[in-house]
Amino acid sequence: MRAVWCGFALGVIVLQQQAALPLRREWLGLCFALIAASGWAIWSFEGLRSFRGLWSLGELGGFRRFRCFRYFRYLRARRGRHTPDSRFALQLDARIASGWCALWLAAACAGFGYAAWRAELRLAVSLPTAWEGRDLEVEGAIRGLPTHDDKGARFLFDVDSVDAPIARFPRTIQLSWIDQKGPLPPLLEPGARWRLTVRLKRPHSNANYGVRDAEAGLLARNVRATGYVSTPATARRLEGYASGLAVSVDRWRAALRARIDAVLAGAPHRGIVVALAVGAQDEVSAADWMLMRATGTSHLVAISGLHIGFVAGLAGWLAGALWRRSCFVGRHWPLRIPAQQVAVTAGVLFAALHAALAGFNVPAQRALWMAGVVALAFVSGRSAGPSWVLAWALGLVLLLDPWTPVSAGFWLSFCAVAAILFAVSGRPRVRDEADPDPEPDTPPAGSPVKRLVERMFAALRARSLALLERMRSAAQVQFAVTVALAPLTVYWFSQIPTQHRRQAMLA
Repeated sequence: MRAVWCGFALGVIVLQQQAALPLRREWLGLCFALIAASGWAIWSFEGLRSFRGLWSLGELGGFRRFRCFRYFRYLRARRGRHTPDSRFALQLDARIASGWCALWLAAACAGFGYAAWRAELRLAVSLPTAWEGRDLEVEGAIRGLPTHDDKGARFLFDVDSVDAPIARFPRTIQLSWIDQKGPLPPLLEPGARWRLTVRLKRPHSNANYGVRDAEAGLLARNVRATGYVSTPATARRLEGYASGLAVSVDRWRAALRARIDAVLAGAPHRGIVVALAVGAQDEVSAADWMLMRATGTSHLVAISGLHIGFVAGLAGWLAGALWRRSCFVGRHWPLRIPAQQVAVTAGVLFAALHAALAGFNVPAQRALWMAGVVALAFVSGRSAGPSWVLAWALGLVLLLDPWTPVSAGFWLSFCAVAAILFAVSGRPRVRDEADPDPEPDTPPAGSPVKRLVERMFAALRARSLALLERMRSAAQVQFAVTVALAPLTVYWFSQIPTQHRRQAMLA
């Protein structure tokens, strides 16, 4: 599955770099390439059964499969000799390599086609050019957490109805509420229903190199029109709230934010607490941002994958500890369900809860899916490798949102985790066997005090060596992450902030 998800991701990324969606002729070529690559992959892997029963794919028993693999290693060892076995080994290697390439190509075509199909569905809904700059009366509900500043508010608005004969009116629009002649806009709550008079325009932005593509960001959030409230005096608050799980989560985040604002009113660190709690960074002051950038601690105000992992680990440990001690209340739950499975399940649930607080940004999604895949593998009694888990997380993130590659957080998050896995995997360890244990029948030499001092020094030496090993491992991981993310930070931010490498890793 690693090759499948990596090929799928490559196809999605290539589509996001195209200036236009594929036409009919290109769709036909893509379908032909997908069918041809899939057929070649199936033929390559299924045809291996005919090679002297070497690749049985589960039809052989354990002993016969072991003999087949020993025979395969024997053929690979004789590959350099001019014998029938060496020619057979070369043919077998070529067939396996072509099959994997075909599988990877088929997955890339599938990813490209899937992203193009999702883009066509989203681009089909757009504001007509004739209705740009005209007053429209819309009814709907506020989506997400509104952003407030000294001038007004900015928020997303889910449109339910519009007083204009537009067949495919955008479902989500981005509005600014700025009343220069009157007071600040009223309190805008997530899920609150309003009737507003707005002026809209089609989303567009500058196409300069090195500048963030705001139009692609709006498309990724499914915002197909932007504008402002043209007549704030006629705005009317409707009864009730919108329904849905997303609205409930947003209202919960808004209630938590309001509680923090009430308790920490006037506190200089209020914005940082809000950012840590619900992932909203609009209340962090400019002075705090400058201070954190100078000290390299800007990552502390972002709910990242590391925070999700901490929450999942703490919740899992607590749930497992309570489950093991259920006998104190007269229950014997561990005899029915193992405490390890309960701990893993609780960790994933709390990770999902914390990711919802963060607004399901890309790093939070990556950490959540990785935790979910590991938990599912553990509960089902399977062993999941780190690269396998990362590949599944990559595929699930792109499957749900093919526009994540347009954000810097996608690249920094996945590349940082890949660099960490590469740095910690396959590192040899040397055991210290300079002082073997004495013979059990040999009486210990020296006084008891001397033996006690020797044991203390041996324990201190072992602890010191373990600490040095951890420090060396941490330094190696940090170096790998810095080197891996340097090209990405140059591409996205036109700099290599060495003091901010942890921020880049956790962004």
